[in-house]
Amino acid sequence: MTKSLELSKVKLIKLKFADVHRDGGSYGASFETENSLEYNVWLQRSKMPDNYGLHHRWLFEFFGSNRPEGCLPVVTGSEEEKALLDRLKVFLASCTLNPTASERGYLDRLRELVHYIERREPCLPSDLRIWRIKIE
Repeated sequence: MTKSLELSKVKLIKLKFADVHRDGGSYGASFETENSLEYNVWLQRSKMPDNYGLHHRWLFEFFGSNRPEGCLPVVTGSEEEKALLDRLKVFLASCTLNPTASERGYLDRLRELVHYIERREPCLPSDLRIWRIKIE
């Protein structure tokens, strides 16, 4: 089964964590799926900050606790990005009305992650060539 087919069937049931990382602005979120898999989203901070001090371009999604070697970023505006955003928004819409304090913090970070995905610097198909060269 290909990555896109696997991801098209993913249903997120539990947010394990969502946070800003110590590198100065990368966001990560980890979920449990209905099939008891670990699903992760990572939005990497780039070196050139925007007017708000944050700048993001490279978006990744993957199964497992570590990003697999050879994992390529999600292209901006692609069907993969649209599905990823839909998946996150459906999860946010389904959250309970009375989350605990820590769950509230994670949900706030997840909302921020979605916001920054929607306004990130474009990752174009031509950018994937650079990533493929790095991998080889």
